[in-house]
Amino acid sequence: MTMKPMQSDVAAPLDAAFISGVWQRIGTITERQRRLRQTALSALFLAIATVSGMGIAGSDPARAHPSAIWVTDHAPAALLDLEG
Repeated sequence: MTMKPMQSDVAAPLDAAFISGVWQRIGTITERQRRLRQTALSALFLAIATVSGMGIAGSDPARAHPSAIWVTDHAPAALLDLEG
């Protein structure tokens, strides 16, 4: 004895408009997630730049190390000792 499937047991075929709508909704959700991720990363970079900038703002300006003056002491004109 075999049973015939009832009308409620048989899946109705999906039409193309429904499937297109599903894929469009998936694309919308994916785009929203991408924008949210991009906004969060931008906010994180802005926070890092702001905090690092505040840490630098109070420090003294950089000074040249005394050994950097050595280069100007040994310039080509100084090495040629034209006085003697």
